[in-house]
Amino acid sequence: EKERHIFDANPSAQDLYDTYLPAFQKLVQEAKVEAVMGAYNRLYGEPCCGSQFLLQTLLRDDWKFEGHVVSDCGAISDFHNHHHLTHTPAESAAFALRAGCDLACDQAYEALPEALEQGLLTTADIDQALTRTLRTRFKLGMFDPPELVPYAQIPMSVVGSPQHRQLAYRAAVHSMVLLKNKANILPIAPSVRSILVVGPNAASIDVLLGNYYGLNQNLTTLLHGLLAVAPEGVSIEYRPGCLLNEERLQTYDWSETLASEVDLVIACLGISPQMEGEEGEAVLTRANGDRNEINLPVNQLNYLKRIAAAGTPIVLLLNAGSPLVLGEAAELADAILYAWYPGQEGGRAAADILFGNASPGGRLPLTFPQSIQDLPPFDDYAMTGRTYRYSEKEPAYPFGFGLSYTQFTYSILRAVPPQRKTGQEISFGIRLKNSGQRAGREIVQVYLQDVQASARVPRWKLVAFRPVDLQPGQEKNLRFRLSPQDLAFTDQDGQSRLEPGAFRLLVGGCSPDARLSGADFVEMSFNLVESTQPARRG
Repeated sequence: EKERHIFDANPSAQDLYDTYLPAFQKLVQEAKVEAVMGAYNRLYGEPCCGSQFLLQTLLRDDWKFEGHVVSDCGAISDFHNHHHLTHTPAESAAFALRAGCDLACDQAYEALPEALEQGLLTTADIDQALTRTLRTRFKLGMFDPPELVPYAQIPMSVVGSPQHRQLAYRAAVHSMVLLKNKANILPIAPSVRSILVVGPNAASIDVLLGNYYGLNQNLTTLLHGLLAVAPEGVSIEYRPGCLLNEERLQTYDWSETLASEVDLVIACLGISPQMEGEEGEAVLTRANGDRNEINLPVNQLNYLKRIAAAGTPIVLLLNAGSPLVLGEAAELADAILYAWYPGQEGGRAAADILFGNASPGGRLPLTFPQSIQDLPPFDDYAMTGRTYRYSEKEPAYPFGFGLSYTQFTYSILRAVPPQRKTGQEISFGIRLKNSGQRAGREIVQVYLQDVQASARVPRWKLVAFRPVDLQPGQEKNLRFRLSPQDLAFTDQDGQSRLEPGAFRLLVGGCSPDARLSGADFVEMSFNLVESTQPARRG
């Protein structure tokens, strides 16, 4: 979205209400967020930080939001500098404030006195914004004596405390996704006594941080983690081997020789926040933080080919904040662990997974395509062909996918009755068993398909999920309830509708995919019939 400062998004009403808005609605109505930030771009011609539709009609009238709205940094100045909807900072400030943007991360609001003098807004407009922002400050206790403010009693010792480090570790472990594990090469076997660690991300702090980060003295790189966790007697060699996104200048490389002399190679490849991320932060991209391609950098692939020529098994440890098309790299590697940008404890978490001290339980929160050609143009906001919900293309790795060091077996505990009325809840139960030899975490995912909808609907949609930790041989019974709103769809006008007809449910460890085996999921079908009671609406 390198054109976000000038771009006008025009999704259909159906896509807006069915795909783009639901997460924000849940955050406002269920999580009760205190602040909402407006975006840089326009929506239907209105700048998001000056949109009566977004900030008043939708946010405050329909969703009953009671907090304050803040602009993204510099977004108000975009009104006159890039969108050309106004001519001066005073006009832009008045435009945004009247629409409901209470606070500006922007110098433009310094022109509010000028806007007031020019009659572009009233003191009542300013009072309204001031009331909303002061209410938040009162909630924070900013006008109370410190001894009465709970937040003021929190000591600095909690920053970087052991408890918070452990939380960062757990988050990293649970987020990493095992994409491949040929012949169960992972966890690393006791017979492995020598390891070569290579790649530009092995000793990189950047890949721990992502965008918007703090710093501390306990940043554990991937290399640090491996050195700390490796069992006694296991030797570890390290060579960078290649650069992040360009060929190295020196032709001879020690790592290519060492690769034939060790039991295992761990290749720490991928990309970094220098190649993707916030505008101004990603210094290795010419696309204002975006990427023009999604392949593993070609120099890294070439390097991996040279390493693979040694014949030593390769574990590919990947960092990225978005999907990578791996192509030939996926074939060259015996195992692939997708570590994302895992935070301060990322190195320890990755090492514990590789050596079997922790079990991988992460699942992909997005679809990994086979090729960039499988994706519609990015500036087209129509959902056709996008995500597991609408794409007809077979992905490289489907949404919700992730391997484990154990196996899970699904069976039906209590099926959905063949017929339910449109206003009733749908309840069902499944039995999940850890049928392997190791403890593990399964993310049980429930997908719904509306077989007979009168409008375009997703091929499948995720309606529930639940993490379950099981010991070897352990079973657990899980019960799910779906509300009428879970069964509803969004029509062409953006209205939520619930119709009678045939439905299918699939419960398993990832989104529906032809490559799933019979033990990986259970499937149920049922029909909704007309009810004399009106269906609940969202």
